[in-house]
Amino acid sequence: MGLASQIAEKEDAVIIDDLRDHIFGPMEFSRRDLAAVNVMRGRDYGLPDYNAARRAYKLNALSNWSDINKDLFIKKPEMVQKLQDLYQNEIDNVDLYVGGMLECDGNKPGPLFTQIIKEQFLRLRDADRFWFENTENPLFTPEEVAVIKSYRMYDVIIAATSIPPTAIQKDVFFWRDGDVCPQPSQMRGDMLEPCVSLGAINRDVFSGNEVPFLFTCALIGIIPMLSFLAAYILLKYRGRKRRKYIKHHQDQVYQHSLDDYRTNGALHVHSDQMTNNQEKGSEKVVATEWLHCNLSRPVKVKFASDGQVHVENRKGNRLRTITIKSVSAMMLEVTEDSTEDPLALLRIHKEHDLVLIFENMAIRRKFIEILTQFLKAHGKELVITPTSHEHIFTTAETKEKRQQRLERFFKIAYAQAFGIDKKERSAVEQKECEDAMNLKLTRVDFAEALAMKPTCVFIEKMFNCIDRQREGRISFQQFLQLIMHLSQGDEKARIKVLFDMCDSDRSGLIEPAQLFELLRSLLDMTASQKGAAGMDAVTWKLFEDFGLKGKKKLSFDDFFSLITDQTHDLSKVGLDFKGVHQTFFDPKAGRTVRHDFVLEPTADVSADNTLRGRVKALHAHLLTYIEEHKQQIFYLCVFYVAILGVWIERFSFYMFLNETSDLRKVMGVGIAITRGSAAAMSLAFSILLMTVCRNIITWIRDLACPYIPFDSAVTFHKVIALTGGFFALVHTIGHLINFYHVSTQPIEHLRCLFREMSFGPAPPSFAFWVFKTLTGLTGVLLVIVMSIMFVFALWPKIQQQAYRYFWLSHRFGYIAFYVLCILHGLPRLTGVRTFCSSPLSGLQYGNGGLIMFSGGPLPLVSDCTDSFLCL
Repeated sequence: MGLASQIAEKEDAVIIDDLRDHIFGPMEFSRRDLAAVNVMRGRDYGLPDYNAARRAYKLNALSNWSDINKDLFIKKPEMVQKLQDLYQNEIDNVDLYVGGMLECDGNKPGPLFTQIIKEQFLRLRDADRFWFENTENPLFTPEEVAVIKSYRMYDVIIAATSIPPTAIQKDVFFWRDGDVCPQPSQMRGDMLEPCVSLGAINRDVFSGNEVPFLFTCALIGIIPMLSFLAAYILLKYRGRKRRKYIKHHQDQVYQHSLDDYRTNGALHVHSDQMTNNQEKGSEKVVATEWLHCNLSRPVKVKFASDGQVHVENRKGNRLRTITIKSVSAMMLEVTEDSTEDPLALLRIHKEHDLVLIFENMAIRRKFIEILTQFLKAHGKELVITPTSHEHIFTTAETKEKRQQRLERFFKIAYAQAFGIDKKERSAVEQKECEDAMNLKLTRVDFAEALAMKPTCVFIEKMFNCIDRQREGRISFQQFLQLIMHLSQGDEKARIKVLFDMCDSDRSGLIEPAQLFELLRSLLDMTASQKGAAGMDAVTWKLFEDFGLKGKKKLSFDDFFSLITDQTHDLSKVGLDFKGVHQTFFDPKAGRTVRHDFVLEPTADVSADNTLRGRVKALHAHLLTYIEEHKQQIFYLCVFYVAILGVWIERFSFYMFLNETSDLRKVMGVGIAITRGSAAAMSLAFSILLMTVCRNIITWIRDLACPYIPFDSAVTFHKVIALTGGFFALVHTIGHLINFYHVSTQPIEHLRCLFREMSFGPAPPSFAFWVFKTLTGLTGVLLVIVMSIMFVFALWPKIQQQAYRYFWLSHRFGYIAFYVLCILHGLPRLTGVRTFCSSPLSGLQYGNGGLIMFSGGPLPLVSDCTDSFLCL
């Protein structure tokens, strides 16, 4: 009966420690001061200041600080002085809550709070149409109203509880002499048993964990840097080893050439076979190659003895080789403006030009002298033409410009062959088309057009079949004729193209070895899983079945009968033109045309350089991009809608639906963010490897499904990986903060939160949660594995110079990653297993590699917490 008998303290302006430290209880994740919260709420909601509120309630505005509470001013003048200093002696700036609290005189609220409370209760009464005193409603008669008014709090307590009538005084709000439960004096804090406050415990729990916390944060940040450093050292090692091997190989070849010279009297040394001493003695010029716009790179120009000019980087890696055998003279344009860096533009026949920027005029003169002597030694002539900087930058045929012309070259050829684009064109567009048609393709360009490697046997034979004059280049008409044969010709015409690839001398007969090599390359194009030995066995089996093993020459009829009988095995063989997939042997499959590959007119940037013109050009470019990539954009939107959906679902559950749980109070919004990011990350990584399952993609592609952009599978794989990496970063940072909040809890709270864990007398440290729990330790290992995989995947030089290490990091990294993911979510920290009603995350070795399908965690239920995140 404490409330009825204990003597209450007088009302004053002092707020107790419990309301200033743990307003929502000891499980709150941060300390909250009720007074500070009330002041900030008043400012956030736009409440008026203290004097403005007094005037609104018909009270006099005060000008002197002592008028707020004269007794308080006399008893605690130092407190009033601090208040004046905080508000810079501006009484009109005093907050409503602060001023109202200062008015309390010890018995009741001050004038301002009295008026506010009175008006609030009057509004509640007058707005309630069911109020018992309301005579307008027929709920109660006047007699019943009188009976209700006669009831006191004593009557309510006795009627609603089991307290005996003699155990409590009639006037429960006051205790007088003779009432039950007498209390001799008011109870004070010094009369109670001494104890340590929860606030003191919580503030001391994290003491000593500052260094482990900072060390862990630094370690998580250093791991990606160490991965970059390891990759950089690996690249340096591989580059040094490769250069050492090349020099050793060149020395061996050159020594063999010297031995041949001593034996046969003839020395044949290729420029690639020069010794290190000869390379040091050869003529070279250091310059900067201008590529386009603001992009340039330092290079070394070397002149070889076999009539070739090599452009190398500073490490000696060859960037480009220029051959002068097919020309009688070379054009060199030089600038004469001494106020700018000297330039030289070397026009290359049927290739992109070489633009060099020299440090000074002396180096350029040296370059011209060496080039003149080099051409003269090979019977060539150098024609030098003075020009300006602007002319060189404008007219130079850079690699970028040539690539654009090649793209137009292919689009025109495919538009004419496959009927993709039939609209009429203006005179300017027609001129651009004619200019592109004057290009000639090298074998590298030809291989790129067919999405194959230049060293492929099939590419080499087909290119030589077209290039009968052995010029090393093919014209537009020759390329178009090939496409027409493959696209519009019948099956016999298409197979005749393959026969001509073997019939290099046009005799109408081919050797079995040539046919074997062709069949071997065709089987290789089917992406068969039989391996090299298996493909050779299949090819020899074909020879035996048709009795061709003993023949020395084969006619076209033999070739046609063999190929047509094996159309089932070779049905997948075809060429992937830019925009079209054309099969050779399967008439049902035919060709698949992607209509997003359309010939578009080249935009004239200089036509309208105004802001409106640029916006219009940007809008047109955006529409074109959307039209060309509408399938990719659709699937990308579906993916991100799913990702955001699972993130929002988990975030809203832990943020709002699970708001009253203890861990929600301890960690705040951190648990919602980390659980949402974990769900999004799980979805992303569960479908990551499906985009690189080559056999599954090939099988689905063979179904002639035009609604899936299979060519963008690798790009989609990168998008998924980057998305999962982003959520993994958020997840990691969030849990560093969550572990901090858990580390601030006393041992009693931890025993309630983690019922299946045993703790000693002292609370565990921050390092315990990160490095001594399965969840924390596997989390650190996952950061290491993901850092290595992302560094080796996102650094292009790794794939160019150390591809094997990129492949190894992914092959074994994925296995380690998915195993660690399963272990990361297994610990039962607060209750039953998180995967209790969904299939346990499994590992499936599919056609494309290792794929993991995982079910999302379900909420847990216990006495003191209704959910816990897999930390």
